[in-house]
Amino acid sequence: MLKIPVLDATTKSIQAVLAGAVTTTQPDFVSSYADVDSTSFIEGENDGTLNSTTPVTLVAAPAASTRRLVKDISIFNRDTVAVTVTISYNNNGTLRSIFRASIPTNGWMTSEGVYSATGALITAFSAHNHQSDAAGGTLDAAAIASGTLDNARINWSAPSTIGSFSPPNMTVNGLVVTSGGEVDANLGKMRLPSASLPATAGYVRYDATRNGINLYDGYRIKQVTPASYATIAFPVGHVLNNAFAVTFNMANQYDVTLIPMWVPTPMTLHSVRVRNGDTANLRNWYWALYSERGNGSASLDLVANATANQTFTPTVASDREIACTATELAAGIYWLGIQNLSASFGFSLAAKLTDTFTYNAVRRLAAGTGAQLGSSLSPSGGSWAASTSQAAAMLIGRVLGEATAWT
Repeated sequence: MLKIPVLDATTKSIQAVLAGAVTTTQPDFVSSYADVDSTSFIEGENDGTLNSTTPVTLVAAPAASTRRLVKDISIFNRDTVAVTVTISYNNNGTLRSIFRASIPTNGWMTSEGVYSATGALITAFSAHNHQSDAAGGTLDAAAIASGTLDNARINWSAPSTIGSFSPPNMTVNGLVVTSGGEVDANLGKMRLPSASLPATAGYVRYDATRNGINLYDGYRIKQVTPASYATIAFPVGHVLNNAFAVTFNMANQYDVTLIPMWVPTPMTLHSVRVRNGDTANLRNWYWALYSERGNGSASLDLVANATANQTFTPTVASDREIACTATELAAGIYWLGIQNLSASFGFSLAAKLTDTFTYNAVRRLAAGTGAQLGSSLSPSGGSWAASTSQAAAMLIGRVLGEATAWT
C-alpha cells in the first residue's frame, strides 16, 4: 500500500498535477481522511476533477491542533489517452513528490496500485516488499502500460520484521508471477537469457549455438537437451541378430500387439517399420504410438500425428514401413500399437525369442478391441496377455535437417 504522510499542520496538504493537458476529459478524484484532535475522531472526504498542469488539492490542510489522517486517494482516468499523474506533499509551498504513475484510459489508481480498464492490477504499491527494475533503471507503471517488459527483473522479497508474507499475483501480457514464486506463461512466451550462467546452483540459460538449455548445478554446467536426435529406436530390451523364430499372428480384425519402445534422445519420428511374415492375400495393418500419462493412470494417450495405415498384397515375407506426419518425440518410453484392420485376413508380425533371462516384451490383445485404435488405450486386464518374445519393429527418425528418413 502506498504510504501517504499525516497532515499535522495547517500548512500541509496533498495535491496532484498532470504531466500535460488532457485530450478530452479531466480525471476524477476522490479522497477520504479522518481528523483527530484531543477529543474527537471525524471522517471526511473530498472529490472533484484534476486540471491538467495546474495543481489540484486532493486533501486540504487540517484545522489548528488537528491531525488529518489520509485514508485513501482514488483517481479515475476518463480521458481518451493515458495520463501521467504526480501526487505531491505540499509543506507550506515546498513540494515533496510521493508518487508518479501512468494511468491508462478508463483505468484508475488507489493507494493499493494502478489498475487497467478491465480491473487487472498493472502495478502494486508497497513500502516494504516490492522492488522492480528494468535494464538497470526503474520499472514503473508507465513502463508496464507501454506493453513492453523485456530484459527486466521483478523481485519479491519478504521483510523479516513482519510475520508471514504473501505478495499478490502479478500479470504482464499473459505472464503470471504467483505469490508462491511460480511462473505461468501459458498465454505467451518466456525467453531465457543467453549470457553466461552465474555461479549459483539452479540457474538456467538458453544455448543459442546448440538450440538447447543449459543448467548450472553448483559444480558444472550441464546441457539439459542432448546434442543429437535419435536416428532409430527399438523395442525395450532389443537384442540384435536374434532369428525371427516366432510370429505374432493377429488373425482377427482389430487384434493388437502393443510394444514398449525406447527412444534414447529426442526424435523427429518419420515412420514405423515392422517385419511381416505373410506371403499372400490382401493385408491391411495400422500403427499408432502412445505415451503414458505418468500419473498412475491405466490409460495411454495417442501421440498427435503418430498414426498411419497400409494396404498391400505380399508375395514373400517382407519389411513393411509406413510414414506419418513428422512428429517430435521427447526421450522416453513409448507404446507402439500394431493392429490388423482386415476383416478377411490376418497380419503376421515377426518376433525374436529372448535369451534364457526372459522378461515380458509385449502385450497382446488377441480378441480385438472391436474398433481401430483411438485417442487413448488401456492395456490392462481383460484379454491382454504378456509375451516374452520381442516384436520385429522400429521407429525411424529424421536427422541433420533432412526431410526424409535416416534409413
